[in-house]
Amino acid sequence: MARLERYREMRDFRITPEPRGRKTAVRQNELHYCIQRHDATRLHYDFRLELDGVLKSWAVPKGPSLDPADKRLAVQTEDHPLEYGEFEGVIPEKQYGAGDVLLWDKGVWTPEDPDPRTALRKGTLRFRLEGEKLRGRWILSRLRDRKNWILIKRRDQAARDDVDIVAERPESVKRAPKKSKRAAKAELPQFITPQLATLVTRPPKTGDWVYEVKHDGYRMLARISGGVRLFTRSGREWTSKLPHLVGALEKLGLDETWLDGEIVVLRADGRSSFQALQNAFDAGASSKIVYYAFDAPFLAGRDLRQLALRERKARLQKALKSSPAVRFSEDLTGSAQEVLAHACKLQLEGLIAKQADSVYVSGRTKSWIKLKCRLRQDFVVVGTTKPSGSRQGFGALVLGVYERPGKLVYAGKVGTGFDDELLSRLPRKFAALNGAIRRSRTRRGSATSSGCGRSWWPRSSSPSAPTTA
Repeated sequence: MARLERYREMRDFRITPEPRGRKTAVRQNELHYCIQRHDATRLHYDFRLELDGVLKSWAVPKGPSLDPADKRLAVQTEDHPLEYGEFEGVIPEKQYGAGDVLLWDKGVWTPEDPDPRTALRKGTLRFRLEGEKLRGRWILSRLRDRKNWILIKRRDQAARDDVDIVAERPESVKRAPKKSKRAAKAELPQFITPQLATLVTRPPKTGDWVYEVKHDGYRMLARISGGVRLFTRSGREWTSKLPHLVGALEKLGLDETWLDGEIVVLRADGRSSFQALQNAFDAGASSKIVYYAFDAPFLAGRDLRQLALRERKARLQKALKSSPAVRFSEDLTGSAQEVLAHACKLQLEGLIAKQADSVYVSGRTKSWIKLKCRLRQDFVVVGTTKPSGSRQGFGALVLGVYERPGKLVYAGKVGTGFDDELLSRLPRKFAALNGAIRRSRTRRGSATSSGCGRSWWPRSSSPSAPTTA
């Protein structure tokens, strides 16, 4: 269908769950409409009217208003397929429109103009809505910029100036709740890109959310199928680095399963420590590492990704046997503000909040969010200063930060937090890594070597090489 070419060009349907759209007969009787709450780069509401076998679409930044005095900007976008009228889910990170899509309203619309196609072309469309949240007479009027329109409620019995319909009715009108979906038998994939959380500055005010401790550790996925294999979130295999954990997972008796969790080392006070985790790898003490499992995309040969989070966690908790090395990540009870305040008082890393009815989606989403107690920044270690006094090894680490890709700027020095063992060990690592860099560049035909390297144990590297100087 020619009018959907632009829609299809903008999307990769191997990744996005959005419908590709098929050829659909033009309905002669009822015309449907929908409004989707789209929490993308900026929150907005997608207003869609069925016409000529597609959904004519406008993005309304503030959403519709029942007050005729409100003139809401509506930016016309590409036509969408009719199947999009039932779409609700998460568009993955790095895809067009990445973010959560909720079906906010749907129903039937009736043109009041004799020919709605001509009315749209001329820039003024009058119509009636009979939906679950919106009713009555409305108008779309085009501004001078041909993409920009205004959406206005006309004065009738459905008009209201005493209620904000967007704030009053935030819920989905999706008929089939996610909780009712069944876990289907499925072949276990070789790898699953994990779901990632989006960092936010304040707890959510509405909705049903589950709260978990934000562990100060390293993300790890476990594939159990005739044996156990462990992977980082980027797909690097770490099975050989964690033999103690592999053995503990094998004893669970699970098969055809993918577990999602975090590896940590717990201090005496019960809190996890990223530095202690790094030290455990460096010292060859992987037996100290604990795996906290918080999700199961696949369990016992069934694909759970379309089940609600709360149901996935209940099944996971039931499947896990008591083990010191493999533990279930429990939910925290209380309101978001209470739980976050308590976590910060205990000097924890923070919280992960997840929508209780959300499905499991690969990539970064806003149905999982991070609430941090401490602000953190990744730095590049570019060198060291000389030690002074009785101090051995080095004085301080010289840090840089990327202001933008390719633009590294000075960010200061840090000389505290290092015990005698680190002060002795790190210079040897710096020397070895710089030697490797020089040899690599010499092989490529360059005899020069800068001191710039990676920051402390970046997410894409292994703990055996946490830094260069």
